Amino acid sequence: MPNQRCRKCKKRRYPRQLNKQTLCSDCASAVNREIETRTSALTKAIDKAIKAKSVNAQLRCYARIDKESEALIEIEKIGIRVMDPPPSYIRRFYNRQKKNVLVNSIENDIRSILKQISLYKQDHSKLNAISKLRLKLIKHRDASRYYEINLPKRIDRVIDQVEVQEFLYQGKKAGNTGDVNGAVKLYKAALNKLMTDDIDDSKQAKKIKAIKMKIANS
Repeated sequence: MPNQRCRKCKKRRYPRQLNKQTLCSDCASAVNREIETRTSALTKAIDKAIKAKSVNAQLRCYARIDKESEALIEIEKIGIRVMDPPPSYIRRFYNRQKKNVLVNSIENDIRSILKQISLYKQDHSKLNAISKLRLKLIKHRDASRYYEINLPKRIDRVIDQVEVQEFLYQGKKAGNTGDVNGAVKLYKAALNKLMTDDIDDSKQAKKIKAIKMKIANS
């Protein structure tokens, strides 16, 4: 009577029906086909990642690399060497690449939004562009906690700066239309944002003073 189980399908087999990885012939064939399919997909994803020009395209490739290498790692656990270098090494390497691409993308967004905030003081049409970038940064914030401990704090500071600018602009707009109460409310919201952020008030003294004067003169 069969007294050993195939480690994949769990069916009982005679010892001579199992290979050295304790797989029956059907499972061994299925595993070999899976190795061929996944190594091919992994190789294609790596090639695409190298040639990708946009950040989103790169991240999609890295996600595919992670998926295929994870599946191959599971196959290696049953004692089958699937490729060289091993999929565990490939996965670690491209996870580091993903981190670098994502962090650089966030850094570029931060630089762009800070540049547009400075332009925003002279050109209110920049508001929509800044708001779109702010939404992008909010999405980045949670993801970046995994990659770099200080990045979420920096993102929060940039988002706070955008919100202050928006409150000031909307307050000025309300004041110009005669809505004094609305203007004061928005100026106070901007002031509160500055007073409660993690930047020392002494470094923002001029801005805080200017907003308090706006409230007093409204």
